[in-house]
Amino acid sequence: MFYYDEPVPFTHESRRGRIRTCRGVGISLPEAEVLRFDQAHEAMPRKRTTKRFTVRHRIQAHFFTVQVTACE
Repeated sequence: MFYYDEPVPFTHESRRGRIRTCRGVGISLPEAEVLRFDQAHEAMPRKRTTKRFTVRHRIQAHFFTVQVTACE
């Protein structure tokens, strides 16, 4: 297993799009709820970040081996 942190660049709009798709917001919620979520999520980054910003993402990789035992 190993991991590393990768800075991913975003704009306010691209981050909202990523959150909508990654969390299944656009698929699992009715259209009115998606609009409400999008409006609420739009305000938060504008208060805390510049137009362009990075978010650190942790990338993890796990390697597994299969052990085969002979049956008698």
